[in-house]
Amino acid sequence: LKINGNELTRYNENNSILKAVAPGFVLTYGLDEDNSGNLWILNNFVTNSIVNFSQQVSYPTPIGGTASFFTTLSIDNYNTKWMTLHPIEGNGGGLMYFNDNTVPTGALIGYSTLGTDVGQVNQVVTDKNGEVWVATNNGVIVIPNPEQVINNPGSVPSLFKMRIIENGISTPLTANVLSIAVDALNNKWLGTISDGLLYVSPDGSTLLARYNTANSPLTDNKILSIAIDNQTGVAYFGTEKGITSFKTIAV
Repeated sequence: LKINGNELTRYNENNSILKAVAPGFVLTYGLDEDNSGNLWILNNFVTNSIVNFSQQVSYPTPIGGTASFFTTLSIDNYNTKWMTLHPIEGNGGGLMYFNDNTVPTGALIGYSTLGTDVGQVNQVVTDKNGEVWVATNNGVIVIPNPEQVINNPGSVPSLFKMRIIENGISTPLTANVLSIAVDALNNKWLGTISDGLLYVSPDGSTLLARYNTANSPLTDNKILSIAIDNQTGVAYFGTEKGITSFKTIAV
């Protein structure tokens, strides 16, 4: 659904390149704009799931197959599309990347490659330095140099697990992180499944603040989604019990 002022335009299989799983049933998860302003959309459970909506062109996934269950999408500074993928019908889950200008076009980075005890990927974002950050059920995975997959298509880029310093001790973050967002100062907001919010420094190593229902207006400690207005510094946190907003200095 495109909302432009009071004008609403709905796109489906009848007036766009989007494909339906069944008549009138189009599943779209995740969208982002590339460096040229093209809108990309993930069109689930169809043969060509990766869609350049602006150009009305669709692409198959790098691993093939007809059943793909993508959840979030982030496009980096090199126009590589990073997508979180849940397992379905024999296709393994993990983090997939795709670039229509490379051969091969991409690869799947499975759970075991992402790290020990990683069994689900929840969200992917690109930060202000061009790094790719992946929220998982066991902490956050960082890909510091996504350009590697341009120089060596189909490869697995170097990655590491985010570590956090608390009480003077650096330990890997193992919380189940459902959502992640980057503010105007490149600090990261991490929404957990039961421990509220973690606000960390640009490299993730320093805990700047911890918010939960006990010390803040949050209505729930399960943070499903985060959105930040970089013009005003207001951060919004979505939960099953409503939305809470914080005014921050990150503008």
